[in-house]
Amino acid sequence: DEGDIPEPTLLWSHKLRGFRDGFAPGYDRYRNPLDTDLGQFVLGKLDFDLKEEILSTKTAFQNVDVYDVLNPGAKSMDSYLKSLLNDGSYESTHPEQFGPDRILF
Repeated sequence: DEGDIPEPTLLWSHKLRGFRDGFAPGYDRYRNPLDTDLGQFVLGKLDFDLKEEILSTKTAFQNVDVYDVLNPGAKSMDSYLKSLLNDGSYESTHPEQFGPDRILF
């Protein structure tokens, strides 16, 4: 039965390759969000079980990026998925304990 087959999940990361500083004329690493903390600590990491962009916007002064991440060293993906169910389990009655961490850049 096809209903018994779980949907696949995707773990992704983004890595900048090559040389930019000093090699690409006019390149400013502080203007590239992939070359800053966001790229280093969220987008470039492959070990998060969940990485979801909540908001990405640009103001007149700065870029604002908000991500939800689930670090497998701190929280279990199985517990998080169980917290989304309404089955009376401990996880589902206390979902705030098992949800992802929200990170602001």
